[in-house]
Amino acid sequence: MSWHKRGISSIEIFMVMIIMFGLMAIIMIATLSAVNAANDAERKSNIAQFMKLIVASRISNGTFPVENKECNIGKDCYVLDQVLYSQKLDDIPQDPRGGDNYYKYQSDGHAFIIKCIMANNSEYVYNSSN
Repeated sequence: MSWHKRGISSIEIFMVMIIMFGLMAIIMIATLSAVNAANDAERKSNIAQFMKLIVASRISNGTFPVENKECNIGKDCYVLDQVLYSQKLDDIPQDPRGGDNYYKYQSDGHAFIIKCIMANNSEYVYNSSN
C-alpha cells in the first residue's frame, strides 16, 4: 500500500481566486454606490443652503442676485458670490467631485435656477419659479 499526499491542484486555486475576486467586486460596487448616494445627498444639501441664502438676499434687497448668464457658483458668479460672502458664508461649498464641477446659477432677479450634475450624470435642478 502506498501513501500519496494529495495537494491542491491549480484548478482548485484558480476557482478560489475567482470566488475571491467576485466577492471583492461585490464589496467595491456596494461601497461605490454608498459613496455616490452620500455625494448626491451633499449636493442636494448644498443647493438647499444656497437657496436659503438667496431667498434671504431677496428679502433684504427686493430681488434675487442677478446673473443673466449661467455661471459657476464660487468661480464666476460675481454678484451671487458677493451675496454669499456678505451673509457670512466663509467657504462656498463645492461639488464633491471637485475639479471643474461647479453648481450652476442663473437669475433675472425675479426667479432663479440652481443646478448640478448628480453621480449618475443626471441633472438636478432647483427652479424657484416652480
